[in-house]
Amino acid sequence: DFTSTSVTLGGRVIDPGGVDPRVSIFWGERDGGTDENAWAHRIDLGVKGEEAFSATASDLTLGKTYFFRCFAENSIGPGWSPTTGTFAPCELHTVFKAGDSWKIFEGETYAGEDWSKVGFDDSDWKEGPSGFGYGDEDDATELNVMRGAYLVVYLRKHFRVERPSRVQSLVFTVDYDDGFVAFLNGQEVARRNVDANQSHQTAASDSREAGTPETIDLSEHIPAILQGDNVFAIEVHNKEIDSSDLSMVPDLIMAGGGAE
Repeated sequence: DFTSTSVTLGGRVIDPGGVDPRVSIFWGERDGGTDENAWAHRIDLGVKGEEAFSATASDLTLGKTYFFRCFAENSIGPGWSPTTGTFAPCELHTVFKAGDSWKIFEGETYAGEDWSKVGFDDSDWKEGPSGFGYGDEDDATELNVMRGAYLVVYLRKHFRVERPSRVQSLVFTVDYDDGFVAFLNGQEVARRNVDANQSHQTAASDSREAGTPETIDLSEHIPAILQGDNVFAIEVHNKEIDSSDLSMVPDLIMAGGGAE
């Protein structure tokens, strides 16, 4: 959890030895090793049991590399974490947000082979701003003919990344009704309420009302990011063909990478 000027550092007490220790996190621009006096900053977190702990280091400089190490001490004695960690604050990029324009295919038929990949030709697809849906009177792009006509809508969003090797995190926030499958350059990255081997005639497996966005960490899929053009694709599934509503409002935040 970091920005261009702050980061959340953390660790875990694995075995307190029967006496809960006082825990601290040391950090700075130099590695102080196991010498308390060699560190520029110390954050005291109080007494911790066998649990995780965290604290925020702030006023960081973009582009610099910093070091941190965890420390615990009780009546038995002091103890340091085995190694020093490093971190570097980086810029956050909004890849897409509510109101951004997407390509749209209304799924009365299948969108086509490779529809979720970069090279797919979506030039004849419709275009409109997110969120997408009908029935709630809050959709930027209303799918007015969906009810009673089709179950699935397909969405594609192009974006560029100049330095994919520098991407540090990828976080997808999505508000939806009822289910979806999301892809990054053709690779599935998230699925909710849609059974495997879906088609354009597959109904969502469960109902969900929009209104509470869900945040999904997609950082494990960073290797799928390409230098240059990329595509994030979403197929949105309704629970019933005559359902009273449907919603999809996607948001994607990337740390690092020089996104455009």
